[in-house]
Amino acid sequence: MSRLEWASHIAVIAVCILAGTMLVDRWLSLPKGADPAEALLVGKHVSVEGPWDKSRLTVLVAMTTHCRFCLASMPLYQRLSQMSGGAKSGWALMIASPEPAEDVRRFLSGEHIAAAGVIHTDLRSLGVTGTPTLLIIDSKGVIGRVFVGRLSDARERQLLRLLKS
Repeated sequence: MSRLEWASHIAVIAVCILAGTMLVDRWLSLPKGADPAEALLVGKHVSVEGPWDKSRLTVLVAMTTHCRFCLASMPLYQRLSQMSGGAKSGWALMIASPEPAEDVRRFLSGEHIAAAGVIHTDLRSLGVTGTPTLLIIDSKGVIGRVFVGRLSDARERQLLRLLKS
């Protein structure tokens, strides 16, 4: 093997070690109980347009109307719907879905969920790979927290504490 080949192998190994170290560091710095997906999304600007500056926080629920974990999470979304909106709460509930916005609005209405808006988008454009995913977005459009899947009671309490603070 030539010196150039050795050097290129060493460079590739060094880059892999550096990237691995950065990912592990980011993952270890997550809040207790956080989802590893959070490491990839926290601190990034949301890639879709939204009224992020209208509230202190926005809870953006990435979902579909046929996802069984989304359906199982409806009681939480109903509670969030009741808590959100207005100056008193300081945060808004929004929905993102790849399905037509009108179909999602009709579905939410049947579930007694009032959202500030529905965004029709490919969820991958948000960095979301599974549903449901809740993105907590600040007034500048930056993702601050991520909750993935059907939340355990402990994770629900963590989310609700965050929204009340």
